[in-house]
Amino acid sequence: PDLFPPVCALAACAAGTTNVLGSAALRVKESDRVAAMAAGLGAAGIAGEHGVDGLLMCAGRPRGAVQQARDDHRVHMALTALALAADGPSTIDGSWSVQTSYPAFHRDLALLLEPELLSEAPGIAGAHQG
Repeated sequence: PDLFPPVCALAACAAGTTNVLGSAALRVKESDRVAAMAAGLGAAGIAGEHGVDGLLMCAGRPRGAVQQARDDHRVHMALTALALAADGPSTIDGSWSVQTSYPAFHRDLALLLEPELLSEAPGIAGAHQG
């Protein structure tokens, strides 16, 4: 269940159509993750349909969008990953929600995107860069 949001973000950028089934339990997590990801993909211009048990997605080129993470840490992180592949800027609400599972998410993402920051980041000096 925790991999559903990032799988959706990845599938949105993959070739063809992806159908993720067996997802009914995701409707009662921190948010309705099936509906949240369907809405997020739709806002980014990725066609899809969600049913009771899953989400069918058609690959495309995501566009920048204003995204609603629904106060769900995993949805926020997945929509952030989707935004990295998007044409144009995106805004994703609920950045505070990552405190639930990955408090350093935004810092680590910034370090991945700009590795030269590794030498400037407190507590990371001498970290392996690879």
